[in-house]
Amino acid sequence: MKFGELLDEYRNNLGLSINKLGELANVSPTYISRLQNNPEKKPSKKILFKILNALFIETANQEIKTTHLFSDFITNYLYDDKNEFSDYDINQVQKLLDEFFEYNNKWNNHKRKKLYSLSESIEKNRVIYQKNQQISFTNNKEDLQKHLYNKPIFDLDWYLKQNDFEILFPRELITNSNYEDIDYNVLTENDKKMILNLVHAYM
Repeated sequence: MKFGELLDEYRNNLGLSINKLGELANVSPTYISRLQNNPEKKPSKKILFKILNALFIETANQEIKTTHLFSDFITNYLYDDKNEFSDYDINQVQKLLDEFFEYNNKWNNHKRKKLYSLSESIEKNRVIYQKNQQISFTNNKEDLQKHLYNKPIFDLDWYLKQNDFEILFPRELITNSNYEDIDYNVLTENDKKMILNLVHAYM
């Protein structure tokens, strides 16, 4: 079995479309199609690791036990459908497996750092919750310019009356009964009217 055929088999067994696999692996669906339509073609090691990592994560998500995923792809990548392996061949397989696991660890560390950064930004209210449910982060200069450039950002009246994005209480205050939502500390329309009325009453 050639590489493209093996890829097609695993993809179909997991119920993944070419587009979905491309999205999970961050690889162009067109390139994946080329691999499958030309079984003799093989990707670079970087693309191999991306695809293998995506397939591995998807098997875990679907709670599918697979004991041959890594050995199938690594041996196929190096030796196609060869059936007998010398000690040298086995060492080469192990070497490429080690490279993949190193890549996988770096990928996981990058994801963990990114998730931690996002979590910290949400916890410290460094976010822009748009009315259309999209979220931007205040450490992104492009997002800040897009949403706040040339706006009267120090004008309390404008803040409480604008309808582009949500206004937030500190995270220890809960305004949404569904505590699992990350925007549980959003001011309601009644909250904003009450604050505005209090400000005008005391001015």
